[in-house]
Amino acid sequence: MGCICCCLFEKAIEFAERKWGHSQRNPRLIVECGRLQQRDENAGMEEGVWMMLCFELHSSGESSRYEIYEPSRGHLSFLSGVRSKRSDVPSRASNPRCFRQLKTWLDTCDREHGGSCARPPSALFGISGYRPARLLHIQTDEKGTPARVKLVDTPHRFDLRYCTLSYCWGDAKFVTSTIETYQSHYREGISMEMLPQTYQDAITITNSIGVHYIWIDSLCIIQSFANDWETEITKMAAIFEGSYLTIAAGSSTNAHAGFLVDPLRQGHIIAGADSESCDAKGKASFHIRQPISHSEDADEARLHPIRRRGWCLQELTLAKRVIFYKVSELVWKCRGKSSCECGELDYKDQDPPVNEQRQEEVETREQRLLGGKWLRTVTDYMTMQLTDQSDIFPAIEGLARRMHHDRLGRYLAGLWEADLVYGLLWEPKDKGVRQPIAYQAPSWSWASVVGPVSWDFDFHTGISESTAAATMVDAELTATNRDDMFGRLKKGSITLRGALIRGTFEWKRLFPELPLYERKERGDFFCWLRLDGGDVVLEVDLDELKEGNYDKWNATVGKPFYSLRLLTRAPRTTEDWKMTAYGLILRKVESKPELYRRVGWHGASPNEVYEDVAEQEVKII
Repeated sequence: MGCICCCLFEKAIEFAERKWGHSQRNPRLIVECGRLQQRDENAGMEEGVWMMLCFELHSSGESSRYEIYEPSRGHLSFLSGVRSKRSDVPSRASNPRCFRQLKTWLDTCDREHGGSCARPPSALFGISGYRPARLLHIQTDEKGTPARVKLVDTPHRFDLRYCTLSYCWGDAKFVTSTIETYQSHYREGISMEMLPQTYQDAITITNSIGVHYIWIDSLCIIQSFANDWETEITKMAAIFEGSYLTIAAGSSTNAHAGFLVDPLRQGHIIAGADSESCDAKGKASFHIRQPISHSEDADEARLHPIRRRGWCLQELTLAKRVIFYKVSELVWKCRGKSSCECGELDYKDQDPPVNEQRQEEVETREQRLLGGKWLRTVTDYMTMQLTDQSDIFPAIEGLARRMHHDRLGRYLAGLWEADLVYGLLWEPKDKGVRQPIAYQAPSWSWASVVGPVSWDFDFHTGISESTAAATMVDAELTATNRDDMFGRLKKGSITLRGALIRGTFEWKRLFPELPLYERKERGDFFCWLRLDGGDVVLEVDLDELKEGNYDKWNATVGKPFYSLRLLTRAPRTTEDWKMTAYGLILRKVESKPELYRRVGWHGASPNEVYEDVAEQEVKII
């Protein structure tokens, strides 16, 4: 074993040095191995050992990692009973091997996960309120190749199979169903040539797995008809949960870009090594490549525009099964397993799927932990982009409906009644957060701003250490569609009962002598509320205070602001012996002084300043 491994390492290192220009030798050799337990189609459950050979090269102070593997993820040719952890990945997603791999994953899921992934839509699917109004029927030519699609009313069949497409629209125009065109889409249909490339690719995949229907939002929802749009948006959870397979065009930047042919899939620079020259028995081919990333970091979002589109978060979360067309490979995710073409995910521990986790939490955990999960979802969602900012609630409506449960209470402008005082304590994550052009939510909701938001304390530990110090008296919300309180809002208010203290606003810039980038690293502002009748100040964070907005806040210096205490937290250590308080920073509405508007929040502050303050009702819009 030592001879062939050394030979493989030597050949691979020589190739990497020539190909990628590493100037420093001194490679670090890595052999990874572990126990394997997987199902073989012919042999049933198979146990054994897997192995992977890797090495690292260094150049200009940076290290690069490479993998050595045999193209087929079978038994290693030079080690009996040991499997290769990696397999080869075709250079393009249009390769027939990719279609066969998808079919294999589907067949395995149908066979092994029938109870959770592959079951047809439930009996509720037969009721119009729980199924899409329309689907696209794929019509093929004499060779079985898709020729056109025809818009049809969804058949009333409980065993109906259809696929869904999750993708980025982009800015360029493409065919949609409108008041003017949808009748012709019913009668004549749409030829493949008239469809954008991303649609064509999704239809090709759907047809290849033997499914005859596909749901694509721009064609199955009448875009210029508000009533139809509002009706279908309320079904998003059911549409994606009822889908046989969701096709995620991860590498596609827009509807015209496509994802099966172009661009060339990244990360597959391959070199062969003939095992005969390494004194191995028989002949085999060994390949080398840089590892394929499976992280969910910023690079993942940069490479895959679908990760930046707000609508896609709920589509990919709600779907029972997703085939993700990434720039580097196919990734399969269902409620029972995650897999990929290169083999990495087959050897990772599988997390319970989102929907099953949710059901377990509803049954066994306190509603506050479930509410904390919702706020983490919102944190991810607010880093994404919406073409139309008024979609802030509709684009996450399916997830909210799926999460809805009696323990959480009413859904109030993106927050749950049972966790309202915790949910109100959101904060902008950076100084780029701005106010929307048009009204989209009351000031106390995270949806009242555009940009990333977060919650300052950990909901797993913070909730157990904290006590609500305010109670909700009333909530009034008016929806654009009066029957849909999960969708767009016209106006909203909440009335809270708690301790309210008055103070004056003060602020200053920090380190004005430093360059802007250094000020941002250290913190560019310091704001505080100086309480009336004393020297106590509360450090505050304001929702709109950002670079270039100084004049607005200069005009408010010395003006009255208010702190409404929302919760208290017990001391964490014996040294930290004081009770602390968290709350909202409010201002009175000039035209209606009985109303308040949120302008920020404050973190841990001395709770003692509220002790002698009588509680009162405060209405916030």
